[in-house]
Amino acid sequence: MASVTTATVKSAPWPKTIRRVSLCIFAALAVLATYVGVVFLGFVAARRGDPVGETVQGGAVLTGSTWLYIRLGRSRVEISERGLTIVDWWSREWIPWGAYVSVHEDSQGGLTITTRGEVEHKPAAFGGSLIETLLSMRGRGLIIRAARAIKTARGAVRPEHLDDRTVVKQRWEFIWADMLPVVALLTIGAVALFSS
Repeated sequence: MASVTTATVKSAPWPKTIRRVSLCIFAALAVLATYVGVVFLGFVAARRGDPVGETVQGGAVLTGSTWLYIRLGRSRVEISERGLTIVDWWSREWIPWGAYVSVHEDSQGGLTITTRGEVEHKPAAFGGSLIETLLSMRGRGLIIRAARAIKTARGAVRPEHLDDRTVVKQRWEFIWADMLPVVALLTIGAVALFSS
């Protein structure tokens, strides 16, 4: 009778998304506060008898400003079986494991991912901050955890995923929030046109 041995297979560390939670919370609260402000502006203007056109224009400007908060809150690093995706405020970069060389904390306290040719990529989600520097000194910072997660994922990559070495950068990534300033400008323009 043949003996069957079972080996424990370490689970892959992906897919995983690493982000600065405080930045996401700030962005979400800023968007929420802005929309509450728009509603509040509408109620106050209605009670005072202000012209509707001016109220709508003010609300449109506030609504359009939420676009920046949404862009800010979307920054993250996605770890997958085939590589890293750096999602910044305006762009998206794909770094396959074959192009990856190292990850480390830079001199400003942020995260730096180095690829072949000594090209450095600095994710906006992991820029330096005073709080992060203090936490890193104690070995508990997000930058340290992010670097550890990336190194762990790189160590678990299968050899066939190391062939791709082309880093792809998409300069501007269109997201649904990009329509908010357009809607705001159209609203302001329409109110100005019809109120004169």
